[in-house]
Amino acid sequence: NLSDVLITDNKTINNVIFGAHSWNWAAFFFNVLWLFYRKMYVYGFIGVISLLIIGEILDATGQNVSIGGLAIGYALGLMGNNIYLYKMISNIRQQSQRSQSDLEQYLIEFGGVNWWACLLAFFVYFAAALGLTFGPQLVRLSSNVSPETVATVSVPAPSVTVSPPQPQPTQTPATRQPEQPPLARVPDTKYQEALAAYNKGDYQTAFQLMQPLAEQGLADAQFKLGKMYVDELGVTRNIAEGIKWLTKAAEQGDAKSQAKLGIMYAEGDGVRQDFAVASAWYSKAAENGNPIAQNNLATMYQDGQGVSQNTELALMWYRKAADQGYVAAQTNLGLIYRIGKLVTQDNAEAAKWLSMAANQGHPQSQTILAIMSEKGEGVPQNYDIAATLYRKAANQGFAPAQTHLGIMYMEGRSVSKDVGEALKWFSKAAEQGNVDGAKNLNRLFDEQNDVATTAYNKGDYDTALRILHPLAERGSSVAQHSLAFMCEKGYGVPKDLSEAAKWMRKSADQGNVDSQFDLGVFYERGWGVQKDIVQASGWYKKAADQGDQEAKASLQRLKAGGAATKQ
Repeated sequence: NLSDVLITDNKTINNVIFGAHSWNWAAFFFNVLWLFYRKMYVYGFIGVISLLIIGEILDATGQNVSIGGLAIGYALGLMGNNIYLYKMISNIRQQSQRSQSDLEQYLIEFGGVNWWACLLAFFVYFAAALGLTFGPQLVRLSSNVSPETVATVSVPAPSVTVSPPQPQPTQTPATRQPEQPPLARVPDTKYQEALAAYNKGDYQTAFQLMQPLAEQGLADAQFKLGKMYVDELGVTRNIAEGIKWLTKAAEQGDAKSQAKLGIMYAEGDGVRQDFAVASAWYSKAAENGNPIAQNNLATMYQDGQGVSQNTELALMWYRKAADQGYVAAQTNLGLIYRIGKLVTQDNAEAAKWLSMAANQGHPQSQTILAIMSEKGEGVPQNYDIAATLYRKAANQGFAPAQTHLGIMYMEGRSVSKDVGEALKWFSKAAEQGNVDGAKNLNRLFDEQNDVATTAYNKGDYDTALRILHPLAERGSSVAQHSLAFMCEKGYGVPKDLSEAAKWMRKSADQGNVDSQFDLGVFYERGWGVQKDIVQASGWYKKAADQGDQEAKASLQRLKAGGAATKQ
């Protein structure tokens, strides 16, 4: 009742207004626009300015700007009804000299809602937000600089393994270098001090020294600072901060930062994967001469990722990167010419590019070039060169090269035939999961075990032992079992049950059923190991599970309490 409002004291009125809350969904969803809708224009303008200021602060600190709007919306949803009630009661009290009917007319005129004010406020806020967001970029555009309005992040160069697509219609490649603003300069000694700490791995010191240089606008420092944030070097990983500094450097024309951002978007490292954005940053860096970006952009043109598939542009950018000595691009070109899908197959051209990469120590290129040397493809056939290249790649841990080198030792091509060396290299490859290495290792195991068995059957225990030892060391369960048997019986070596148990265990662990049964006997009798019926039963069971009848009988005997026998 209006008369109640006029005669009630201020304290009671305030208690009524703010003593209880009711939720206002319209105020929550429409945010400050609801204030204009309810004709609370002063409060509305204050809300708009607050939103813009809060948004700028959150953006500057790398936070999500929507948090500010959500907070204000929540506050209005909770307090909107109270604010409106307070305003209307204040108006009523200010107009208390009016009659009841005049006051009601006044409230009809100045209360209620105003859709037009709400729409006008929306467009004003939208225009202000656009100005704050794109104003700086428009200023740069007016200075003839054309940075991409894209976000940012980093990654390593992609694999050199090529899966060439079918050739597509080509377009004329762009070669014009984009204009770039001058890079900011600071005293060189300060940056060199920061760089020295960075190169030593003292990232905390580097971070402290780089930050003020980056803030002064030094692009190299901005790149390093962004990289430290992204790669978590001396500082907690912060993608937003990393992107901010990388972007600042990239907009100054720093090719390393542009390439890093392209990598991040290509791999989805800390950002949503976006090949179009990645290709845009790669293009900038590639035009600025960055070989990593040139190679990666070539791969995108080859595969049609983020750009239209274009064989001509792919080859152009591969060549630009390769001409700078970038090993991944040289290898890619070598593979392309060897496979012959993007271009006409040309082994001589393939060998040229692969040789450049191989001379830089790239193991994949060394291996492919070695294969070509073995076969005489694009180069004269030369087993010595092939063996040398295989060894260089194998010593770097490249499994395919280790397998090929093992084959050369097994067959005695360009090197003296050496089963031990073959076993070594096959084993190294197999340990990395190389299928060909494992197949060749097992094949060699079978061949050499047959040779050892022949020698054993002739009573030539020395020869048998000489063959079995390296096989057992390299993991042949058959050789391990045979060696255990010879140690148990004292054939060619002093009888040694402990040594026999050692090799028996190695063989049994690989599932050799004969060794599993024999190891059960050793544990039951205490031969070379401490007597242990539980262990004996366990190994009998493993052998029995593989169908060994003698092991099944031994298990039944142990359950019945019988004594062990072994033939």
